[in-house]
Amino acid sequence: MCSSPCLAYTTKQLNYPLGLMISASHNPHEFNGLKFTVSEVDGARITKLIIEKLPELEQQDDKAQDEA
Repeated sequence: MCSSPCLAYTTKQLNYPLGLMISASHNPHEFNGLKFTVSEVDGARITKLIIEKLPELEQQDDKAQDEA
């Protein structure tokens, strides 16, 4: 477990193209999610891929919740 700043720092220091964490909270479940940290070199490319994939992931999540 680590904080968001720790994830960003570690991603950069270890020269990883992407850092990802699952965010959880004492708040209702709709406030939980994923946090991405991307490198300065690959960040634009990776961010674009994530944004393009989000609608599909959201549909999969909605379908899974409907089936539950």
